[in-house]
Amino acid sequence: MTEEELDDFKEEQTTQNLVKKKRTRSHAPKQKLLQLEANYFDGETRARSNKYKYFKDLYILENSDNRPAIVMPDGHIFVETFSPFYSKVVDFIIAIADPCSRPKYVQEYQINPYSIFSAVSIGLKAKEIIRILAIISKTPLTDEFKEHIELCCLSVGKLKSVLRNTKYYIESNEIRRLLELLEIPFFEERHVYPEPDEKTYKHTKFLKVGKEELETIISGIGESSYHGNVARLTEGIDDLLDTPLEKQTILRFQIKTESVREIRQYAVDHNLFISDEYDFMNDKTIDNLGIQLKNTTRIRPYQEKALTKMFSGGRSISGIIVLPCGAGKTLVGIAALATINKPTVIVCNNRLTVKQWYNQILQYATMDMKKIFLFSDTEKQALPQTGPCIVISTYSMLSNPNKRSDKSQQIIDQIKSRDWGLLILDEVQDSAANTFRNVTDIAKAHTRLGLTATLIREDDKISDLRYLVGPKLYEANWLELSEQGYLARVKCFEVTVPMTASFYKYYLLSDHFRQRILCSSNPNKIRTVAGIIKFHERRGDKVLVFCDIIHILIHLAGLLHCPEIHGETPENVRSSIFHEFKNGSKVNTLILSSVGDKAIDLPSASVVVQVCSNYGARMQESQRLGRVLRPKSGNREEFNAFFYSCISDMTTDLKYSARRQQFLVDQGYVYEPVSDARERWPWPEDLLSDEKSEEEWLRKMLKVEKIQSEETEYESYSSDEYEESQSDYIDTIGKSAPHFSLLN
Repeated sequence: MTEEELDDFKEEQTTQNLVKKKRTRSHAPKQKLLQLEANYFDGETRARSNKYKYFKDLYILENSDNRPAIVMPDGHIFVETFSPFYSKVVDFIIAIADPCSRPKYVQEYQINPYSIFSAVSIGLKAKEIIRILAIISKTPLTDEFKEHIELCCLSVGKLKSVLRNTKYYIESNEIRRLLELLEIPFFEERHVYPEPDEKTYKHTKFLKVGKEELETIISGIGESSYHGNVARLTEGIDDLLDTPLEKQTILRFQIKTESVREIRQYAVDHNLFISDEYDFMNDKTIDNLGIQLKNTTRIRPYQEKALTKMFSGGRSISGIIVLPCGAGKTLVGIAALATINKPTVIVCNNRLTVKQWYNQILQYATMDMKKIFLFSDTEKQALPQTGPCIVISTYSMLSNPNKRSDKSQQIIDQIKSRDWGLLILDEVQDSAANTFRNVTDIAKAHTRLGLTATLIREDDKISDLRYLVGPKLYEANWLELSEQGYLARVKCFEVTVPMTASFYKYYLLSDHFRQRILCSSNPNKIRTVAGIIKFHERRGDKVLVFCDIIHILIHLAGLLHCPEIHGETPENVRSSIFHEFKNGSKVNTLILSSVGDKAIDLPSASVVVQVCSNYGARMQESQRLGRVLRPKSGNREEFNAFFYSCISDMTTDLKYSARRQQFLVDQGYVYEPVSDARERWPWPEDLLSDEKSEEEWLRKMLKVEKIQSEETEYESYSSDEYEESQSDYIDTIGKSAPHFSLLN
């Protein structure tokens, strides 16, 4: 009997013993983990949750004044930012816990199984996590808390999801883990038996990884040099290359391709940690793209920190990176693309963003640009039959359930027919929508990277991203980036104004739809907006005014003599207005609908004024603030950007305002309440200043008959009225236009 046959015989005996004993010993740790999960790591603070938690046995340790944190038995960590040790511990805390709220003095984080998963993925061990938490905490760690940390860490890395030749497998070097899975009916139903010509292990359900591939898997453990110009993200492991490696047997079983998303969801719901690593450096089955970052491209420290969480030990990990608007999310995606250097699909939310990604790759990287293919409603470039490439598309193009054109279907089939090294999901929260979540099924990728500034949705689907994409790998601190000069320093105001008597009378007698129209078009609010615009134009600032209700937006633009942009604005008009706003002095104030919430690049804007919005949407509030987050010149200690949310008092505006602000407050922003707007920003004397003009304004507002979502748009403004209102702007911008300003 050869040595290899002897090894196989021993492992077969071990397998048979495990099959006999698995019911008595294999399920206990898993059940305990699930039981703990039901009681710990389950939630939020009392301010956010209906659950009330008692920690009557918790106490403060003696001589713990200098310790910067309080670690609660449920996994919450409260950190004092004023502690002299804050800067030494915050990176560690971010590595093991998700940020919940980061105001100025005390920040809140939450440990959960998937934050521990991320921590273990970058090399942290249970003993080290527990040891450091014990050092920094003012309170003692409970035994149950420590046991849960250990169990979470032990569960990570035992099972891995693998993509080979458009087929998905689950693999492990511990056969009992695979046996446990196939004892679960859910996995047994979705398991694919090996083909007759495939090399199986003694157990007929398992495939044995061949010697050549096994050596590739093992050799990837020590690699830490990357393609592209990203600085090395892991250090100190090169010596492992010279360390003798013990003989390993890695087994896998195939799963049905159409069940991959279900399996990931099941794994998340049942705390089965199936890791999604990709040994891109040793993958010889997919050709390299030949992309590198330019020598002039500079990766900022926080961007490199984010990339470090994605790459560890020469492998890439699927997950989500959260960076504020204006902090360079696209560059992080391009750096990840250059690091993996494999065929990539980039998914955006509209065709404008598709072009932006193309231009950014051109700006930051060097490669054969003929390898980049655009797939949108206006550009459909067929992929080459062979060779690596990059596809930039949109969620709607890839996931459209309706009948496609022959050209579109051909491209979709090409995308489906090959393995991709990387799938980048821009504005990743959109991929959780029911209509878009099949994007990850269409583009089968070894690594999935989600990018966003706002990892929030107003439904309950945001947690689905854990199995659709992966865990959150990194989330930047907005205020810290502002203090370091990477973002503008924004001052936020909540400006409350009373309703006028005539508007409030109709408001009290109206249904919800008309109430929203009336409190949004409140003459006192309009006068306040005009006063704020006038104040900032005199300072030389560029102002963006947001109004979701199109009927109000168009009349407001006429009232203030400012150009407007919304969903029906022709592309040529939109481009002309944006160009003049960015580069000229004729357009200093621009009125936008929700189409301006994202994917517009207006770095000169320093003021946002919000007239009305989409109810309590937190994401929209943060996206609008993001329009002025681009770094500004001047003293870092002074506010150099301003955000005004205008509210009609004693109306539904108040109801939604607090919820809208929640995300930004959690990022550390403070809204200054203002109730004396007329004194601070004097109203124009000739704007809705008499009873007749106010009645005429009310009459126009009551004409609105129907709400529709424009990208949440409101309708009942006729096309003739629209074209008439725009004709002046089309003519004047192309010629020597008068200054669009309240200062005229």
